[in-house]
Amino acid sequence: ICYIIYMKSPFPKYNVIIIGDSTTGKSSIMIRLIQGKLFRNNIINSTIGVDFGVKLIELNKTKKTIKLHIWDTAGHERYRSILNSYYNKGDAVILVFDVTNKKSFQNLNSWIIELNTKSNKNIPLFVVANKIDLNPTFEYLDLIKTGTIGNQNFIKFYEVSAYNGYNINNLFYDIAEYMDTNNNGHDDTISLNENINNKKKCCS
Repeated sequence: ICYIIYMKSPFPKYNVIIIGDSTTGKSSIMIRLIQGKLFRNNIINSTIGVDFGVKLIELNKTKKTIKLHIWDTAGHERYRSILNSYYNKGDAVILVFDVTNKKSFQNLNSWIIELNTKSNKNIPLFVVANKIDLNPTFEYLDLIKTGTIGNQNFIKFYEVSAYNGYNINNLFYDIAEYMDTNNNGHDDTISLNENINNKKKCCS
């Protein structure tokens, strides 16, 4: 007897990529979302390559559950080449800067240029100012309120704190809602028998 098993996720899935300079708190944002807590004395090593997390979000209006696959990417220059394959898999991008690090804000445009160069599609962009629990060391609101960075439009801007959780859930809820409204999601069907059509025996 041969059993062919198909497993399909009951939830539409979307890939969310977090990009930005190193030490802007990208990993902390993902940890806060998934674990629900973060401590300032936690030692969070810089991401090497890409880290991954999953979050289910229920939409209030439709009661639909959305599955977000979240890819936390390395900000160091030496790991940037690893990101190329992820850009085309992304359904949304979160671009993060640190309100205590002006250089991370000034580098936003270079990240957008890289995104547009490496991706073959127009990915919705959400811009995030992290570490808002600290005192910002430069003015950024006037520069960001136009809705564009360089020549790139973005969907929405958020001030967040991975440390105390401020606005983290709102950020990802809005992304899930935007994805549900504007896309169909990915099919998570997995076949445990790749040779279903060749009529070969898969077991005996």
